[in-house]
Amino acid sequence: MSNRKSISFKDAGKGMVEAVFATLNVVDKDGDVTLPGFFGKQEVIMLPSHDWDSVPLGKGTIEEVGDKAVATIKMNLAIPTAKDWYEALKFDVDPANGTPLTEWSYGFRVLPGARTSDERAGQQVSILGPLDDGSPGVKVDEVSPVVVGAGEDTGTLSVKGKKTFSDEADSVLAAVEGFIKRAKSLADLRAKDGRCLSADNMEKIKGVYTGVNSITESLDALLVDDDADAKAQARRIFADRAARGR
Repeated sequence: MSNRKSISFKDAGKGMVEAVFATLNVVDKDGDVTLPGFFGKQEVIMLPSHDWDSVPLGKGTIEEVGDKAVATIKMNLAIPTAKDWYEALKFDVDPANGTPLTEWSYGFRVLPGARTSDERAGQQVSILGPLDDGSPGVKVDEVSPVVVGAGEDTGTLSVKGKKTFSDEADSVLAAVEGFIKRAKSLADLRAKDGRCLSADNMEKIKGVYTGVNSITESLDALLVDDDADAKAQARRIFADRAARGR
């Protein structure tokens, strides 16, 4: 039987569900701390309240974005049950209906070598992280809407249609920051064992570095030529956020 944790919901358009299903680097109700790289990118199905006998309500992917793990699901609204759940979730996130109450949970299997232990603020906790080679430390089987889940700081974000330009900008920055956090976390894990990042991982970091430089050059061309101050400020903001991570 898979374990279960809670997530929050965001409607990203007709039939599309986007949910934050975990916050990294916090202690949850199960006494677990999830590190960057634990989830990676995987395919999952959506079930109603962990009912493994039910026909799936939809399917999609999960990935880490900044300090969040995000599920993007396409619901099969041709299935009456899926349509009912979709409408119920829309009702729950509508501000006219009060505070959103529905939480989500995910079914998962921790892979051998991905769970260790540590102490945080005087509390003994389980540390869930990536494997030594940097691959995900968990197999997430499904995501489900539930009444109460185990995760901390979960809750409904918003109901949206297409992503706005501002949303896209935030997503790009979050992706870069998430990659930097994962790289730092992997480097720290290796350092504890007296090792350095592998040559393959170093090449991937170099590739991202080259890509980010190319992005800044492209954005530079979009800024008005006579506004040198705006260009300089944009460069500084992007470089600062990329260097710090979120």
